[in-house]
Amino acid sequence: YLLLKNLYNREPQYNVQERNGILNESYYAITKSSISLKKFRDIFYKGKEKIIPNNIELFYTKRSLAYHFMDDGSRKNNQYYLYLCSFSKESIQNLQKLLLSWGIETSLQKRNVLYIKSRSNKIFIESIKDFIVPSMQYKLPVSL
Repeated sequence: YLLLKNLYNREPQYNVQERNGILNESYYAITKSSISLKKFRDIFYKGKEKIIPNNIELFYTKRSLAYHFMDDGSRKNNQYYLYLCSFSKESIQNLQKLLLSWGIETSLQKRNVLYIKSRSNKIFIESIKDFIVPSMQYKLPVSL
C-alpha cells in the first residue's frame, strides 16, 4: 500500500466475515479511477478476460513475482504454488516461459494452479525473498 499510496482514495479497510462458523479477516483497498492505469488494463485484459501477454517479460520482474506470490501463492511444506484460476492455459504458458528463463521450472496442475518444481525451490525463494513484506514471511521456508 505504501508503495502505491497515491493510487488510493483512502487507507486499506479491515474486514471480518464469518463463514461456516469461521472468522475470516482481511484487508481491502480500492484504487482511484485513473487514465494512467488504463494502459495497464489494456495490457493485462482482453475485453473482460484477464491475460498474461506474450511480452510479459517487459512488465513482470522478480519483485512482481514476489508480490504475485504474496497475493495468490501458497506454501505447503516445501511446495510452492501460484493460483492462476482466472487465466487461460495460453496465458499461463506465457508466465511459465518467463519463469523458466529465470531457471524456475513449473508444472500446471488442476484448476490452473502453477506448481514450482521442487528442484527450482531454491531459485524461486532466492528470487523473491528480498521483496516479501514481514507480514507475509510465513510463506517462506523457516530456514533461509
